[in-house]
Amino acid sequence: MKSSALVRFALACIPLVALAGCQSQRNKTPDARADTRTDAAQKLSMWKVSSPTATLYLVGSLGFGNDAMYPLPKEIESAFDRSTQLIVEVDDTKIPEDKMTQLMMKKAYYDGDKKLSNSISKQTRADLVQSIKAQEMHLHGIEQMKAALVATLVLRTAVENAGMAYDKDIDDHFVAKAKKANKPVAELENFERQYAMVMDMPDDAQEKLLKVCIAEAKTAKTDLPRLIDAWKRGDSKAMASMSINRYPEMADFHKKIVAEQNTPWTGKLVDALNGKDQSIAVISVENLLGDDGVLRQLEKQNFKVEQVAPSR
Repeated sequence: MKSSALVRFALACIPLVALAGCQSQRNKTPDARADTRTDAAQKLSMWKVSSPTATLYLVGSLGFGNDAMYPLPKEIESAFDRSTQLIVEVDDTKIPEDKMTQLMMKKAYYDGDKKLSNSISKQTRADLVQSIKAQEMHLHGIEQMKAALVATLVLRTAVENAGMAYDKDIDDHFVAKAKKANKPVAELENFERQYAMVMDMPDDAQEKLLKVCIAEAKTAKTDLPRLIDAWKRGDSKAMASMSINRYPEMADFHKKIVAEQNTPWTGKLVDALNGKDQSIAVISVENLLGDDGVLRQLEKQNFKVEQVAPSR
């Protein structure tokens, strides 16, 4: 894989890494597929936010997808068609290939004599070797890779082995449509900052991330379809139970990579709501949901927030 493609995937993995944790809740939360009696079964993974002058639609992103997600519900496609702009976390189509390569070489690889094997514990190394063998991965130059980069590669392989693909996510779908229709695409985040947030974490935090990704890779073939199923039914409770702040040891990661982004992102969305047009934004469900999520922050600012139901 080209280094630029790895940067693109690492960016896409940020929400997906935050979503890791379905397995830890399997014995605590009833299978979402069995719950067809709740209102969630009658909803979409899209929320309408209204101000006196503008409308903003928020669509939840999983960080990956598959063919079963498409075609999208007509209500979501219609909301995009009626919007004057698309808002995404990062539009990686705007990132020059050479800049991606430079960023990866600068941030994702160890300098000097430092190596992966002396940056993680013996147990984590053993678990990683087992995961690489189980997934039939071929990693060249792994000793020079930072643990966070290896974590994203482990997760990438698990996603693909589960029949999913990060480039089938909702944001990629709508960015392509926006480009074709010459519709403006606004960004909530700077891609260099977002990438650096993960790759600049201290060694112990990167090792925790790697351990989580190794654990999630073992159950991806069952867990990821469950998450997509919850997304298709608009079951926000099920998605939250599978995604929000799942591992106690990853609380700092959740705070830095998810929660601390939400306030400035909400501010940019408020700017759109203070305008006069309709916009649509695609944001990770991890950022949308929860007590510190974007939806709750918008509600606290007295905007009307309602989950959209499919038309009958």
